[in-house]
Amino acid sequence: MKSILLSIRSLRRASGFSVAVILTLALGIGASTASFSLLQTFLFESHPLPDPQELVRIRMASSLVKGSHDENSLRDIRDWRDQSKTLSDIGGFSADRMSLISESGAVPIQFAWVTPEFFAAVGVEPALGRGFLPDEDRPGGPVRKAVISHQVWRDWFSSDPNVLGKTVQTSMDTLEVVGVMPEGFTYPHQLALWTPFQTIFDLRGWERAKDRGARWVDVVARLAPGATFDEASAEMLLIGRRLQQEHPETNGELLPEVLPLEELEVGGLRVYLFLLASAAGVLLLICCSNAAHLIVIRTASRQRELAVRSALGAGRARLAGFLFWESILLSAAAGLLGAALAAITVRFVPLQIPISMPAWVDFKLDSAAVGFTLLLVLLTAMAFSLAPAGIWRAAPARSLHQGGRSGTRGGNRLRGLLATTQVAMSTVLLIAAGLMLKTLDHLQQADPGFVSERVLAFEITPFRPGSRNEHIPATADFIRKLNSRLLELPEVAAVGGTDNFPYQEATAARQFGRFEVQGEEESLSSHRGPTELIDVTPGYFEVLQIPVFEGRPFDEGDTLDSEKVVILSRRTADKLFGNRPPLGQKVRYAYESGGADPWATVVGIVGNVKYAKNEGEEGIEVYFPHSQWGLSTPMLAVRLHGPAPGIEDRVREVLAEVDPSTAVNRILPLQSLLDDSIWRQRVWGHALSAFSVMALLLAALGLFAVLSYSVRMRRREIGIHMALGANNRDILLRSIVRGLSPAVLGVALGAVASLAVGRLFSSLLFGVGSADPSVFIAVSAAQIAVAVAACWLPASRASRLEPVRVLRQE
Repeated sequence: MKSILLSIRSLRRASGFSVAVILTLALGIGASTASFSLLQTFLFESHPLPDPQELVRIRMASSLVKGSHDENSLRDIRDWRDQSKTLSDIGGFSADRMSLISESGAVPIQFAWVTPEFFAAVGVEPALGRGFLPDEDRPGGPVRKAVISHQVWRDWFSSDPNVLGKTVQTSMDTLEVVGVMPEGFTYPHQLALWTPFQTIFDLRGWERAKDRGARWVDVVARLAPGATFDEASAEMLLIGRRLQQEHPETNGELLPEVLPLEELEVGGLRVYLFLLASAAGVLLLICCSNAAHLIVIRTASRQRELAVRSALGAGRARLAGFLFWESILLSAAAGLLGAALAAITVRFVPLQIPISMPAWVDFKLDSAAVGFTLLLVLLTAMAFSLAPAGIWRAAPARSLHQGGRSGTRGGNRLRGLLATTQVAMSTVLLIAAGLMLKTLDHLQQADPGFVSERVLAFEITPFRPGSRNEHIPATADFIRKLNSRLLELPEVAAVGGTDNFPYQEATAARQFGRFEVQGEEESLSSHRGPTELIDVTPGYFEVLQIPVFEGRPFDEGDTLDSEKVVILSRRTADKLFGNRPPLGQKVRYAYESGGADPWATVVGIVGNVKYAKNEGEEGIEVYFPHSQWGLSTPMLAVRLHGPAPGIEDRVREVLAEVDPSTAVNRILPLQSLLDDSIWRQRVWGHALSAFSVMALLLAALGLFAVLSYSVRMRRREIGIHMALGANNRDILLRSIVRGLSPAVLGVALGAVASLAVGRLFSSLLFGVGSADPSVFIAVSAAQIAVAVAACWLPASRASRLEPVRVLRQE
C-alpha cells in the first residue's frame, strides 16, 4: 500500500509526464479494443440461431469458371432433401419486398418465400401457432398462408393472442396468419413475414420458376446428428455429380458448394477486419513504444533519486515494485480512457456502413472487449515496469557521482531502438493508408458511363397478380401512369426505372452468361463471359443520360405482343458483331443451365456502363424492355432540373394517388448509391489514415523526445566541441543528423516490411499496385520531413548553448 501511495505522489508531481503517457496509451488501447470488438462481432460472435455451428448454406458453383456462383433451383433442393443423409433439414428461401396495407396506407416490408422445411432448418419454430404444412406449398393447396414476425404481431395486431386465423392485407394478396415468430427473429434479413413458394406460383402462374434450370432460391441447411461439415460437403458433391449425369442440360457445369452459415454472411468482410485489427495493433505498439520512450527518459533523469533510495536501503525488489505500481496506475488510467474511446467508436462505426448488417450483428462493447482491455492494461504495465530496468541498475555511488546527468549506454541503445521501431511501424501504416486512399481516389474518379447528379432514386413495392401475360402488362400500365404523373411535377425533367440501378448488390457481381447470334455457324460460342441483363423502362437512358449512339431507345410500342427487342452497349456490340452493323441483327440469351430466351432484334446501341466501381472492360450489358419481360421489384428515378426541396414528399404523394397499395421502400440521391458501393474502401481507408496520422505524430514525438534528451545529456560534450571551435551550424547539423539516423533506418525498414504487407491485401486495391512507387516515395519523403521538423527544435537549442556556462555548470 505504501508503494502505491508513493507512486501516486510521484506521478502527481510529474503531471505533464503522466498526462502524456496516459493519452498516448489511451489512443492505442482504445483503437485496439474497438478493433477487437468489431472483429469479435463479425467473426466470433455467436449467431443467434440455435447451434449455429451446425448450420450451412448451399450454393451452386461452376466447375468450368472459377469463382462463378449461382443460386439453387427448387427441384435440386427436393433431390438433395431426398438423397442426403448428412443434412437433416434443408430449407429454401428467397427474400423480396412488398407492402402491408391498412386504412392509413401502405408500409413497405421485407419478406421471404420459403419451403415448409425452412423453420426446422434454422432451428426456430413460431412462438404462436405453427410453420407451414407440406400441403400449403403444393399446387391446389391452401397456400395463401403467412407466418408473421413478433413486431408485425405487436404493431398490426396489438399482440392479440387470438391472431391465428386472422388475415393480413398485403400488396400481393390477403394472407391468413398461421404463426408468430419469437421476438428478435427476422432471419435471413430483417424480415417481417414469411409465406410459401406456392403462393407466388398461384398468384402469377409462374410455373417456369419451378424448373430445374430456374436458379433463384437460397438454401440454409442443418447438419444431421453426428455428421461433420466435411462429410456433408463430400456427400453433396457426390449428389451433385449424380445430378450432372441425370440432368446434363441444366446441371452440366454446376456442383453444390457447402459453406458455413457465418462464412457466407460476413466472410467477405474478414480481410478488411483483419487489416483494421492489424493497423490498430501496430498503432498500439507505436503508442506503447512512445510511452516506453517517455518512461525510459524519465527513469534516466531520475537516476539520482533512485540511487538515493538505493543508498538509503531500498533494495532492487522494492525499487522494481515502486516502478511497477507507477506503470500499473498509468496503464489503468489509460485503460479506462481507452475503453471510453472504444465505446464511442463502436457506436459510431455503424453510421459509416451504408449496407444493412445481418440481423445477428450487434455493435457493442461487451464483456469480452472489456476483458481484452484489462489484458492490454496488464501487459503494458508489465512491459513498462521492465523497460527502464537497464537504467536504474546503475550502482548508487556512480549515479550519485554523475548526478543523474548522463545516460547509460544500454539506455541510449534502448531509446534509439524504440525510435526506429516507431518510425518503421508508422511507415507501414502510412503506406497501407496511402494505397487504400489511392484506390479510393481511382474508384471515385472512374467514369461510370452515366450521370448521377440531380437524380433521385426510389424503390417501390407494386405487385400485380396473374399469369406472366397478365401481370407484365398490368405492371407496365402502372409504371406508365406513375411516370406520366411524375413528369407533371415542374421539378422533374425525366423519369426512368429498372430492376436495379448500377452499384446495387444485385448488379455489382456479373454472372457468367452466353449470348448467341442468329446466323452464326458457331452461335453457341458467340460470347461467354461476365454479363449484365437489365430490364428498363423507356426513360431509363434519358434519366441517366446514357448516350444512344445508334438506333432508338425503348418506347411504349414495345409490348408483349410486339417483336422482341434488345439494346446493346457499344462494348457488347463490338464483341458480338465485330465490324458488322449490329442494328437489325437477332440475339438471344442462352442459360448456363440449359434453354434460351426467344430471339430478339437489336434496335439500339448505347454507351458502356459500369455496374460496379471496380469493373474492368471485360463485361457486356444487354437491355430489355420491361414491358416485354417485367419489373418485379422496380427502382425508379427522376432527373431534376435543379434543387427541389420537398421533392421526396411530392413523389410519395403522387405514388399514393396512382396506387395506394404501393409504398416507397427508400428514396435517396442516386449519387448515394455510387458512394455506398465503395464504403469498404472509404471506411477502411479513412480508418487507416486516422491510425497512420496518429502514428506519424507519435513517431515525431518520439524522435523529438529522444533528441531532446540526448541534447540534455550531451550538454558537456557539446560545450567542449564549441569551446574547441565548432560553430553553431556544425552543432545544428550534427544534432539533426544524430536525430535523423533512427528515422532513416526506420523508414527503410518500414518500406521493406510494406512490400510484404502490401501483398497480403493486394486484392483490396484497384488501379494501384501493392508496391506503387509514388506512394512509397511520398510516404518516405513525408516521414523524413516530419523527422527533420521534430529534430529541428532540440537541435536548434543545442546550437545556441553557451560553452562557458555549460562547462561551468558541469
